[in-house]
Amino acid sequence: MDYLKESADRYIRQNLNKGSKDYKPRYHFSAQVGWINDPNGLVYYDGYFHIFYQYYPYGLEWGPMHWGHARSKNLVDFEYLPVALAPDAPDESGCFSGGAVIDKEKNLLHLLYTRHYERENVIRQTQYHAYSSDGVRFTKTERAAIGEELLPEGFTSCSFRDPNPVVIGDTYYVVVGAQTKERAGAVLVYSSRDMSEFKYEFTIENENFGEMVECPDLFRLNGEMVLTFSVVALKNQDLTNIDGKASLYAVMNVDFEKKAYEFLHIDSLDEGTDFYAPQTLEDGNGRRIMLAWLDMWNNNSFSKNNRLVSNGVYTLPRDLVLENGRLLQYPIREVKDIFRNRFTVAEGGEMSKTAYIEAEMNGGSLFTFGCGDDYISLKIENGRFTLEQRQKNHITAVRKGKYRSDTFHVEIFTDRCSLEVFVDNRDVFSAQVFIECERYKIMRSEKIKILRAASV
Repeated sequence: MDYLKESADRYIRQNLNKGSKDYKPRYHFSAQVGWINDPNGLVYYDGYFHIFYQYYPYGLEWGPMHWGHARSKNLVDFEYLPVALAPDAPDESGCFSGGAVIDKEKNLLHLLYTRHYERENVIRQTQYHAYSSDGVRFTKTERAAIGEELLPEGFTSCSFRDPNPVVIGDTYYVVVGAQTKERAGAVLVYSSRDMSEFKYEFTIENENFGEMVECPDLFRLNGEMVLTFSVVALKNQDLTNIDGKASLYAVMNVDFEKKAYEFLHIDSLDEGTDFYAPQTLEDGNGRRIMLAWLDMWNNNSFSKNNRLVSNGVYTLPRDLVLENGRLLQYPIREVKDIFRNRFTVAEGGEMSKTAYIEAEMNGGSLFTFGCGDDYISLKIENGRFTLEQRQKNHITAVRKGKYRSDTFHVEIFTDRCSLEVFVDNRDVFSAQVFIECERYKIMRSEKIKILRAASV
């Protein structure tokens, strides 16, 4: 099959109304049809938030990766745009993840992505470049931006992916996830003056990089450098991980001229069961906003087996703040503004599957909702917030927060197929929810003070 952008757009148009939309989110981003995973190329350009995404429009499972594309004024309501990239080159089995950056002088939007080649047991990954003058139609360059010849000694081109550019001073720097031949994860740093010619600068290494770093994102926040990334085969059990996969952040000192770095703090980004491949952007007001794939590899069997119109959803956009060297996450105000239909939380009552609840919880607090034997339970145990989920269509798990307190301010968001809980904006829990009912029943509500309950 030839994978062309025009063919993908035509398929999307022809299949918009095929498949069930029972679990289609109301206010989280998802594709029109097909499969999505990593968010790519998040950028604020010409008055719009642009979201690109790893995309296989032709089915509900991962396939040859395209870059889907949408834009928004508020990160709640989206306009779907033509597919930005397709694996249409002879040596391209997929257009893997990457990032975006703006050339402000020329008003060009640049995309960097991984050209993945995989045939006859040969795997090769190199970094390529595409650009646009209108933010909609993209042209690929013919030669690699960062090819195999720019790999430092000891690294393999089989696992060399997810380039993400950032402007520091008058230089474009690019961070790329990589793996050594001894199977150790690393981040490689490259630079360019013009987004045309690149050179290798230095390697960032850490014991918490596992066997592979994916989707690195480097940015400045409140005067500090922050690196977000996902990890494969993480061995540190003190950092939240699911079968060795984790998404983390590091507060760092980085001296690009001296090619030196120092890790000040590393921690988990999310305590839930479904969170991977985070990426950020800076909006026109200086906010640093993060999105991630609200899923985890090998956790998505329900969607692909139940003829849904699409498979994959992103987290709520989160406003990031660095306070005393620790990352705080807030749901952006644009999301909270959409909840207008207030309801009463009472045991034995019901709640919408697209709800927002703001509450205070302390020792002995318990809030449980669901249907039949499937439920989600939020509680405080030994000064820690605990999320318990029991779902026959997904997974059974108990997740505990790291942050301890006597009283917690909690914000709960449900959106048909997802749950996100913000606990004092320090611990955040993300989970997929596939509970078969039109509305959730409130099973238990004890020692919880409801400040606001609304739906959309």
